[in-house]
Amino acid sequence: MVVAPSGMFGYQIADWVMPTIFLRMTGAQEQKLKCICWDLGSIDLEGRNQRYGKKIGEMSCYDEKNNLCRDMIAFLVRNKRGFDPVADIDRAALLQEAYDDVTAICGNSILKEWYADYYKVFEEVYPSFIANYFVVWKNHMKEKYRDLFIEDLKDAYEALYFHRIRCAHNSTSFRSNLPKFETLSGPKACYENYFIRFFLLILLDKLFMQLYQTAITITEF
Repeated sequence: MVVAPSGMFGYQIADWVMPTIFLRMTGAQEQKLKCICWDLGSIDLEGRNQRYGKKIGEMSCYDEKNNLCRDMIAFLVRNKRGFDPVADIDRAALLQEAYDDVTAICGNSILKEWYADYYKVFEEVYPSFIANYFVVWKNHMKEKYRDLFIEDLKDAYEALYFHRIRCAHNSTSFRSNLPKFETLSGPKACYENYFIRFFLLILLDKLFMQLYQTAITITEF
């Protein structure tokens, strides 16, 4: 068994391990969501004609994931009798489950030791990610879907996406593509944090898999 070094000897490894985990998570999620689009388009001909005649994108930026969430909820409202997204999507539970997964996996690992200050920030910021910022409705009406994220959660995802672009294109290796000083000194600097990025990716995965598992039960013979 290989034990990762801690302290100053682990810094170089940490700077390789964390982006690698992050890119694998983002890449896997993007491929999974594109597969969901394909499957949804195969079983929902009405929705396919309306939506999937256009490009669905790479399923990486906020708008693409927001559109998919809207599509899946609309499909369930049309096809599953009694489906009430406001009641059936337990937003608080999904947030708590995602937080528990991060703490269970990272909380007792070398990752926390490498990035102790960032882990502390993650624990301090998490309470600001409230359910009302996640899968948001207009006037709490199920037919008035508004956004996947708002407020703090959306700011955190925008920071995640910008970092995903940096890592995917390895742009920090040949040009200055780091957060600006204004960002690092501002209130959104806390979102430049791998544990928050892991949390958001896990949260999205739990939401989309819940919607997908509900959708495929409709089409089972």
